[in-house]
Amino acid sequence: MLNFTVGPVTLDKEVLKIGSKQMPYFRNAEFSTMTLESEELLKRSMNSPLDSKVVFLTASGTAAMEATVLNLFDKEDKLLVVNGGVFGSRFSEICQVHSLNYKEIKLNFFEDLTHGDLIPYDKKGFTGLLINLHETSTGVLYDINLVKEFCEKNHLLLLIDAISSYLADPFDMEGSNANAVIISSQKALGLPPGMSYVVLDKKSQDRVREISFKSVYFNFNKYLSDGERGQTPYTPAVSNLLQLNKKLKYVDKKSVTKIIQETRELAVHFRNEIIKLPFEIPTKSPSNALTALRPLGSISPESVVQSLKMNSDIYVMPNGGELSSKIFRVGHLGAITIENNQYLLDEIKKNLKSIS
Repeated sequence: MLNFTVGPVTLDKEVLKIGSKQMPYFRNAEFSTMTLESEELLKRSMNSPLDSKVVFLTASGTAAMEATVLNLFDKEDKLLVVNGGVFGSRFSEICQVHSLNYKEIKLNFFEDLTHGDLIPYDKKGFTGLLINLHETSTGVLYDINLVKEFCEKNHLLLLIDAISSYLADPFDMEGSNANAVIISSQKALGLPPGMSYVVLDKKSQDRVREISFKSVYFNFNKYLSDGERGQTPYTPAVSNLLQLNKKLKYVDKKSVTKIIQETRELAVHFRNEIIKLPFEIPTKSPSNALTALRPLGSISPESVVQSLKMNSDIYVMPNGGELSSKIFRVGHLGAITIENNQYLLDEIKKNLKSIS
């Protein structure tokens, strides 16, 4: 089986090996030391400020998005949400469900965020901006420097969902002046699903203490307090944290730049070849993490997804909602190679004969 989705991705042998072992007890000095080491490695991998802290949350990316919003903002805030697809819409849904005051910058599918989109909201009293660095449903990578300038000018707290972009696209937390960054285990980190990691700068930490969100499990104050000694307030996904430590050491040794470059090479190789077939790439500013593809002619996205699964044991990603009949997506994350890319391309060619 070959997995070309963006989560969960194909796991490497070292990660699988750790996952196959019995789990150790974690309320001890050894596990605390490892967790504190992982925190520093994670912070270094995205160049977060030295006084940043990491919340190790055993929960999905969506849970981390919701928890982070509710720990940083309340009904006195005025929030701006960039919504260019499913995951931008998720930020809006979180705000709506919890009766937070927000406005949307609503983008068309595959549309880039521009300076013109931000101008109507300049100096209008907003206090926070919520954005997905990469809108995973369409493959669009937003211009974070544009967002940084707007947030600095308007003194906004900047919350970034970097779940599908971390380790796939260049990102500098301190350089972008992001206050909170969310990532998850199952994307470019190449770990099983189950954990998310929220990096908070000093301003966000102060905000967490000020808001004091009322929740038993999702109150970040508890995580920040227990995190000082390398622990979590509740039982974490122990194997996941062991795998995280192993992977972050690998990332630190190899370098983030090299890992991103290899992901980019996979993406470029695939895109250069796939456009020779009856597909087009609708995204003008694509992330290295995935390629969105629109079939041409009478070919349906679902027929491509299903034929690869049934005939070739290859998994690519269908889309839901409005885009389900328009595109599918191919991921470039995890333990895949150029050779795997070529095999996928060859199998697409074979399957197109029967689909057509």
